[in-house]
Amino acid sequence: MTPSSVGTQSACPARPLMIAGIPGPLDQPLPSALAASGLEINGTAVGRCHSYRSKGRIVSFHDELLASSEPHWMIRHAGRSPTVPPTLRKKANAILVDHSSADDHWGLADPRATYCLDFWDELAPNAHWIFTFSRPALFAWSLIARRELDFLAGNPIRQATAAFGIWRSLGRRISGFAASRPERCLCLRTPEDLDEPGAGIVAAALSSWGYEVDQIDLAGSFKPHLLITLAPAWISRLEKLSPKTRKIWRSLLRVKAQLEALHPPELPAAPASRPSARGVQQKICIAGWDRAEYSQTFIRAHIEELPAKPVLLLRDPHHRKRFVTENEFRVGSLLDRTLIALSDEFGIRRDAFQSRPLRRFLRDEAVVAVLAEFGPNGVRLAGACTGAKVPLVVHFHGFDVYRKNTLEDYGDGYRTMFETASAVVAVSSDMQRRLIRMGAPSEKVHCNPCGVEVSKFEQAQPSQAPPQFLAVGRFVNKKGPLLTILAFRAALEEAPDSRLVMVGDGALLDSSRRLASGLGLEERISFLGSRPHEEVACLMRESRAFVQHSVVARDGDSEGTPVAVLEAGASGLPVIGTSHAGIADAVLHDETGFLVEEGDVEAMASYISRVARDPHLAAAVGQRARQHISKSYSMDAHIARLWRIIEGAIEGFRP
Repeated sequence: MTPSSVGTQSACPARPLMIAGIPGPLDQPLPSALAASGLEINGTAVGRCHSYRSKGRIVSFHDELLASSEPHWMIRHAGRSPTVPPTLRKKANAILVDHSSADDHWGLADPRATYCLDFWDELAPNAHWIFTFSRPALFAWSLIARRELDFLAGNPIRQATAAFGIWRSLGRRISGFAASRPERCLCLRTPEDLDEPGAGIVAAALSSWGYEVDQIDLAGSFKPHLLITLAPAWISRLEKLSPKTRKIWRSLLRVKAQLEALHPPELPAAPASRPSARGVQQKICIAGWDRAEYSQTFIRAHIEELPAKPVLLLRDPHHRKRFVTENEFRVGSLLDRTLIALSDEFGIRRDAFQSRPLRRFLRDEAVVAVLAEFGPNGVRLAGACTGAKVPLVVHFHGFDVYRKNTLEDYGDGYRTMFETASAVVAVSSDMQRRLIRMGAPSEKVHCNPCGVEVSKFEQAQPSQAPPQFLAVGRFVNKKGPLLTILAFRAALEEAPDSRLVMVGDGALLDSSRRLASGLGLEERISFLGSRPHEEVACLMRESRAFVQHSVVARDGDSEGTPVAVLEAGASGLPVIGTSHAGIADAVLHDETGFLVEEGDVEAMASYISRVARDPHLAAAVGQRARQHISKSYSMDAHIARLWRIIEGAIEGFRP
């Protein structure tokens, strides 16, 4: 089939690449690894899977296909090699044409393709396949831990048995399909094959298939998603008790070895992960990260940059007051979780029930200190740290100090936690004073502003940029997006050519859009929604100044030190903001930016119009802002100060 035939009813691109397998915990990062390697299909770089918020060439078609007039055909007839119905073939080819052209080929990244291998093989008979699979026990545990099998009455044995059945079904399809098409398939066992030899075999296979590849760092791409390699003992024992499961596992490994023999690694092995300065002799538990919160980049920096081995406790996405491990597995035994559930059901204080599994977790992991991100998490971990005899450092960030309902819920807990914590960290001088007034001993409270990687932000040229003003942040009350819009509208009277670009998402986004529309500013204000960090950095280079009208919200919520303000200064942009919380520390009025009182829309409008009319002023102020952020708010300085606080807590700890 030739590329020129794309667009006809039987057409498909000439050389598609398929990524599928057993949909377990480790299959999604593979498209990312290939994209980062520089993989090219006919000169077009393969992009990331759609779930990575990128418009790449690896796309998922199943959602569109299953919305067709024959939504269950592929699943009903999977494995039977029936002829694809004309209506479904037409629908599938329409999707393919939409994502490809005569000069481009396509990639499919969707684990669900394993359910319909014969469908795709008939539709794209020249496709090359990379399959991923993991041990059945790990696959079963991932489904149970993520509550994807809760519909089975919550019985873990029944859930595991069902998961093994799913694994066996998919394993049979992979081994049979790949064994009959060895020249077009490769199997990747995860996580065992994430080392350098495994990356070399993947690169060799892609090269032999005609795809242009650079070095592939599988381990680096999989690391943020890597789950533990051992499931609980009871699930592993169930796996060993299943002869059918063991038979299919051996079959997959046998097929994998045969396929690898066809693709010996001829290219240089993938480089090791970027060297890290972190020491391996100490383990620090970092608790409270929420992967779903795109704004929590500061916690990611702590995880990646602190010179210690991190042990993570994340916020449970299903129960915000509990923790899960880095693998998103719930902390504690089945008995622990049952006791906690019963205490919730009958309104019993569950402090002891909650502390016991956390205490055991900290002891088993042999951590030397705990860094609790946000005050409420410090309260939840205080008892466990005391029981495990490890120092607790609590890092406050903003709402946890200012929001009224948070203080009502945790005020008593804060006072108890202040007594047992070894150190308390504030991100601004205002927050430091507030914590001391709340009862934290002054000798325990340390001010450590957030930091930014200045080197990641190129020097902007405000004098050469159009009068475009940038606002980046969640659309919530404390960010004052509505006041920013009102100030911008007033500034247009003096600077009618100005534009405002607003980046972010949140509860006030719709209200902000309606306000802009009601003021007739649709052509002057752009709402971009959430954007990747790289795109925000690019927008900063294209702008004249950064604006943000932060205020104390009605519920008392306030900023800590907004990272976006620091990043704007690091980019060489003047910041036009308010004398609010940590902003008053980060922005020096009339030197690195301009500050107004909260709610003073007219004053902010005056500074916006002034900067819009005077690009040279913007350049001079922006240059001083970059120097100030580089000197006082660099990420290196922030991490160094935080590590000194943690080291001091460890050295001075007396259990």
